[in-house]
Amino acid sequence: MNDLGYTPKVAHPRDVGMKIDAYSTSLRRAAGLPKGKVGPHGALIDLDAQGVKRGFRMHDTWSIYGLPDVETGQGFDRIVAALPANGWKIVKRGESSIRKGSPEVWAEHTSDHATITIEWWHADGDKSAQLLGTVDSIIYIAPEDVDLNTFY
Repeated sequence: MNDLGYTPKVAHPRDVGMKIDAYSTSLRRAAGLPKGKVGPHGALIDLDAQGVKRGFRMHDTWSIYGLPDVETGQGFDRIVAALPANGWKIVKRGESSIRKGSPEVWAEHTSDHATITIEWWHADGDKSAQLLGTVDSIIYIAPEDVDLNTFY
């Protein structure tokens, strides 16, 4: 038995990565900020699987920036409002631990238990406002014929 609280399922990292990328794309679209600059993104494999043999999880981080604070905040609000209709259960609302005074929302997907964190970093001095998102899968087990060292 493990300390995860669930038994990991077998899944191909490519399939899990595509799902995580789709979640990220959906969240960025929900923000409705087409004029914002988008930072580099794309699901990456994480092999720290808490002792699960052949275990992995996929992780994506993205940002939208270069817009006024008010507009960025409206994008944050649109994402939060869209979460329940898209299968996300909000599990916590609070303040960013990185940028004081900036709101943050944590949610878990009701079907596959992927998790997200969405932060709205207010403009601060010469730093522009940003929306930051992280999307993480749960731990899966790679099929035997998959070389986990070939994914990044």
